[in-house]
Amino acid sequence: MPIDLDDLPEIKPGDLITSDLINTLVREMKNLVAGVGNNPVPNLFGRTISDVKNTLAQGGNKLKIAGALDAAGVSVDIGRAENAGRLVVGQIPPPDARVADNTNVFLLIAAVAGSGPQQSEPPVITGFSPLTAPVGTPVQIIGKEFDPVQSRNKVTFDGVTAATPSSDSTRFSLFVTVPTGIPGAPTTTGQQKVVSVVVTTATGIATAQLVITPPPAQPTPSVSSFSPAIGAKLGSTLTITGQNFGSVPSNVRVFFDDQPLGGSPPAPVGVQPATATGTQLTVVIPANLDGFGVTGDRKTVSIKVSVGPMTSLGMGVILEK
Repeated sequence: MPIDLDDLPEIKPGDLITSDLINTLVREMKNLVAGVGNNPVPNLFGRTISDVKNTLAQGGNKLKIAGALDAAGVSVDIGRAENAGRLVVGQIPPPDARVADNTNVFLLIAAVAGSGPQQSEPPVITGFSPLTAPVGTPVQIIGKEFDPVQSRNKVTFDGVTAATPSSDSTRFSLFVTVPTGIPGAPTTTGQQKVVSVVVTTATGIATAQLVITPPPAQPTPSVSSFSPAIGAKLGSTLTITGQNFGSVPSNVRVFFDDQPLGGSPPAPVGVQPATATGTQLTVVIPANLDGFGVTGDRKTVSIKVSVGPMTSLGMGVILEK
């Protein structure tokens, strides 16, 4: 018969340690581990609401945002687009705590967009992916101390300003498209050019060298907007507007946070749109995307479009279960 831990007497030197006692201790340790859980809580301090939602949606993370308040105690609607750039200044549970599946995360949000903790260190570029990037294609700038508000990172290639980093960008990674119009940019197969990539933030400037090559024969697709813009429901139709989609739906795949998956081992396979033109797609949102809990849950999902071998940068849209 199991022993209640509260009924156990203190152990004294010379006491007999019984199997019941050992089993009780083992059982309680298992209960403790089960109660703690296996999900480490990430450090969300200083990140935007948009970045936090993307972080909690990736890598099989089973945490969910249960509520958010600003410094005045006013509830913050994390689903509203105007709040996407507001910064987190506190969180419960704390960073690195280990919690059970579906644990609620509560956030304390800066009073207004752009306020809150600021970086004190200048940005640093440590590398690129890919190491050689064709003109007009996405490149990942890897480093640290980038601004968590994507629009506050200015990126230039030999002085030519790139478009604002995509919504997949974080303090440690910026996703941008190599711009056209770079002086002396290669145009013929086999040519290449070393360009100076500069990231400028409020705290400083980072510079690194990148090899660029001619534009690919097939242009890279890009995503500019969605309809509905906010709150499209899982299982409903989403209209995606952009460029270079082509007109053959079977050549196009749409990815939602790199879902859905298929194959063995599982890999992103995407969804074929119902209709396609050069500038617009209609696609049914998968009804079983990971990261959504009960009906009414909202979160930001990064959408990418692939046309043949070319894939767009991710762009965030708020979906609802």
